[in-house]
Amino acid sequence: MERRTCKKCGEAVDSNATFCGKCGLLVRDPNREGTTEQSLIILAQPTGTQNRPSISSPRQHIAGATTFPVDSSAAPHTPLPQRQPRRRSRRSALAWCSATALFLGASGSVAYFQRDTLLRRAQTWLHPTTTQAHTGIGTLRYRYPGGEGSVGSVSWSPTSSRIASAAGPQDLKGGHIHVWDAFTGQNDQVYARHTKNVQTVAWSPDGKFLASAGSDNTVRIWDAHSLRTLQVWHASDTIWEVSWSPGSDFLAAAINDGTVNVWNTQSGRSAYTYRGHQDVVYSVAWSPDGGKIASGSWDHTVHIWDLNADHAASIYTEHDNKVTAIAWSNDSAFIVSGSSDTTVQVWNAATGQTRQVYREHNGVIQAVAWSPDGRQIVSSSADNTVKLWDPTRSTSIYTYLPEGLTPWTLAWSPDSKFVATGLLDGHVQVWQAR
Repeated sequence: MERRTCKKCGEAVDSNATFCGKCGLLVRDPNREGTTEQSLIILAQPTGTQNRPSISSPRQHIAGATTFPVDSSAAPHTPLPQRQPRRRSRRSALAWCSATALFLGASGSVAYFQRDTLLRRAQTWLHPTTTQAHTGIGTLRYRYPGGEGSVGSVSWSPTSSRIASAAGPQDLKGGHIHVWDAFTGQNDQVYARHTKNVQTVAWSPDGKFLASAGSDNTVRIWDAHSLRTLQVWHASDTIWEVSWSPGSDFLAAAINDGTVNVWNTQSGRSAYTYRGHQDVVYSVAWSPDGGKIASGSWDHTVHIWDLNADHAASIYTEHDNKVTAIAWSNDSAFIVSGSSDTTVQVWNAATGQTRQVYREHNGVIQAVAWSPDGRQIVSSSADNTVKLWDPTRSTSIYTYLPEGLTPWTLAWSPDSKFVATGLLDGHVQVWQAR
């Protein structure tokens, strides 16, 4: 009987064999004679991860940047060369996906998310739709190994291509802020003054300062160029999110004790404390026109208020569970909010009237962000998907499937062409949204 050699492991293989008995390589597809050798394992591996060395620190990453699928010399808006799609047997792919899903289903919550992502990828390949065919949309431009723990926050500089990302270990002992170029990872700077996890980082609108806060109950203002600490403020509890006023003169913070604190960034003194919520305040956003502040709470509401009032000017109550994320439109007319009820809702900030309710996510909404030009909304969910929305339409226009664990946080580039997505596994992915 004629024997062949497996191209992957070198094992001798019978000519009538379908798989290599040693490594599982598909050496002959009976459903499609004449096909070239290919492995079923490929379907399970995220694009660009084969043979990638492990990166334990940002410094190692800079030295080994060429191992990532990014041409650092290319202009920021030049799509990366794409691999030619591999032809696969659909019957084999379905059989492999089913077996893998059953295996992963017994491995706990993390396995659940991985199984869900795998099935979504297989479904996209087997049943392509027009939303997946947009030229350039979804192209991974850069993948930054941000360090230990999950990435709790990302912020894109309004004046450059630099990104600040905040991360911390699962045991909450220490947190780091990384500042790096969005498309090359160069000029990497690391800031590590917080004693516990950094939950939020935000660039000031003028691009000169960064604000960070987290589980150590402190807010820190520091020079974005030198990383020198300028001010430190203390709160009564964990700070989940901060938001700058348009003029960079004030900073609002969402506090775990149910309050929103506002500090004057010039004097470093507390300017106002809002106490209208009945539970944890998890999200806060300053309107682009500077006139209002919105805060989202675990009491299922969004409050809109100003510094001259001791009560909310209006309260949005259409969510059925915790409000986990909010963002303003660029004209300050609308708010998008995400919730543990798995919906993303767009509503009029003045009247409270709901404009759109998006129900395509199947998990808690982790983050929402309105593009700077006002044309798109992006949302991330615990269902391992990131979705792009047109605020005037009732369905998503694109679904991005991150290569990693849960997408936790989002940030738009200043030109509204790219989205940075921070993941639970510590990576940040920069991908094309236009």
